[in-house]
Amino acid sequence: MKFLFTFLLLLITKFTFAQICTGSVGDAIINETFGAGTSTFGPPLGPGKTSSLNFQADNCPGDGHYAILNYTSGCWPYDVVWHTATDHTGNGYYMLINASYQPSDFYIQKVTGLCEGTTYQFAAWLLNMCSVTGTLPNITMTIEKTDGTVLAKKETGDIPIINPLTWQQYGFNFTTPAGVSEVVLRMRNNAPGGVGNDVGLDDITFRPIGPSVAISAANVARDTAVFCESNSNTLQFSSSVEECYVSTAYQWQQSTNGGTTWTDIAGATAADYTSMPVNAGVYMYRLAVAQATSIGNTSCRVTSKPFTILVYAKDQRTITIAQSPDYICGASPVTFTATTTNGGNAPAYQWQLNGKAVGINSTTFTSNTLFTGDVVNCIFTSSLPCNTPAVSNSITVKIGKPVTTTINQSICEGENYAGYSQTGTYTDVFKSSSGCDSTRTLNLTVKNKITITIDTTICYGSNYNGYTASGIYTHTFTAASGCDSVQTINLNVLPDINRKVWNDTLLCTGDTIVLSPGVFDTYVWQDGSAQSSFVVHKSGVYTVIVGNQCGTAVKQVNITEQVCTIAFPTGFTPNGDGLNDVFKVVNGYNLQYFRLRIINRWGQQVFTSGMPAKGWNGMMNGRPAGTGTYIWFCEYKRPGSTTITSIKGVVTLIR
Repeated sequence: MKFLFTFLLLLITKFTFAQICTGSVGDAIINETFGAGTSTFGPPLGPGKTSSLNFQADNCPGDGHYAILNYTSGCWPYDVVWHTATDHTGNGYYMLINASYQPSDFYIQKVTGLCEGTTYQFAAWLLNMCSVTGTLPNITMTIEKTDGTVLAKKETGDIPIINPLTWQQYGFNFTTPAGVSEVVLRMRNNAPGGVGNDVGLDDITFRPIGPSVAISAANVARDTAVFCESNSNTLQFSSSVEECYVSTAYQWQQSTNGGTTWTDIAGATAADYTSMPVNAGVYMYRLAVAQATSIGNTSCRVTSKPFTILVYAKDQRTITIAQSPDYICGASPVTFTATTTNGGNAPAYQWQLNGKAVGINSTTFTSNTLFTGDVVNCIFTSSLPCNTPAVSNSITVKIGKPVTTTINQSICEGENYAGYSQTGTYTDVFKSSSGCDSTRTLNLTVKNKITITIDTTICYGSNYNGYTASGIYTHTFTAASGCDSVQTINLNVLPDINRKVWNDTLLCTGDTIVLSPGVFDTYVWQDGSAQSSFVVHKSGVYTVIVGNQCGTAVKQVNITEQVCTIAFPTGFTPNGDGLNDVFKVVNGYNLQYFRLRIINRWGQQVFTSGMPAKGWNGMMNGRPAGTGTYIWFCEYKRPGSTTITSIKGVVTLIR
């Protein structure tokens, strides 16, 4: 079965107190809340704070384990059924203990700096986690000397099952013997292990407790006084302290951060105190008392409840008003809005029109019956003390009038007016400087352009409108309507029918030549064929009569057939004797394309040429190349052929 201990501190009470000198308490020397955070689990206890329990970050820790967490739910649903529980105050972590099978100390804390003969209170909030059944937790709270001698203890007895869950506070008072300034606080689980004995623990406190201490201020009925800054009056505090100490010492204290920290007021060590802060702020005062010999030790003092002085700055309220919209047109409504500071919980607004009250108690005033020259303002009264009514800025009303304009406009096709390019009626609304919309109505007429396109063809040597070359020509003319007319001439000039087409040429044996005289309407070749081209296979005179709209003309070419195989020598002797000094093509003919490249046996290029007549003279990089064998590569295209032929071979250089 599982055990759980959770410690939490809340202010609901089940104390056993002595009846003498227990009316007031001091600041907590020990205030163990187990912290708070956004994560589910808090850090484990420090070393020595528990004797045998092990930390486990789990909503349902196992036997002999504890967790520091802010919430647990759904644990042990088939027997003891733990409560769904948060910490005692609902806003932090608590200690959740699943007790060990044997009784053990689950919380240990050493306290130092105590005063002898001073009464202290040791208290903690406990919760039986079981909601159905189980062994009831039974706790002993002890105060011991550091050697283990028990000085005082409190038995909780069996902590009952309570539904709905209820945190209960257990505690007791004890007075330090002579010579004791350090003690050990211990909480021990006495119940046997088994089903139940699961506990929550929170808000463990150890603080001084002593005589009842009360303070009051002259002519102030409650514990709070309100003043304006720079007040010249003073506030007289008096005190009432229960008789308890042999010799009572006093120390007045002040806090300016809401009671988080307190500062001793120098010299304020009497039963009464006079003060009046002059600067705006929240000031808290209290009286600390102790045995005269212990007043210097804050661990030995008890304190009164605090008295608060609220000092307000004067006339910190502000108000400005603004108009919306910025411009008013005719009888359209306008709203004035007040922006304020330091108005308190119930500020008041009195709007004024030309010095007379209008509107309601509101941050806004709206009207559609204003006139040019009306003046609007607002009187603002803060509900905070020390503030007189404030008058806002004044706004003088300006009322504008709408403007309507009609425009009749004509444009030519392709143009635009105010961004519009098609015939129609267009209405636009503009914001004018008066605040009123101006309306413009545009009646737009778009006149068509006259566009003429002329496609024509003429013969070479003729002209059209002065143009003699093929092209597109554009002319713009002004029409009677005021819009331009555009004339486009797409002119095609036929080539000169009488121009020479071919030169006499060679035909390599086995090749063909395609004769094409150009683009004409008719063709009549020497053999009577009428195609636009003629394929030649042999020598002869070839004739074609071409015709178009410009007339007819005869085109003629003489083609001579010959063998076109090219050759290279197998060796050469570049010794300057005029015989076989250059390596080049032997029969280059009328080649259309030629490329010769020579490399040595290491792959280095030694010569290149693009002309059949230019050969290699045996030089390499300005020096004679060595005797040996070289590889040559040649690419060429014969007359009338469209194919490039590639050949290669070797040549021997002899010196």
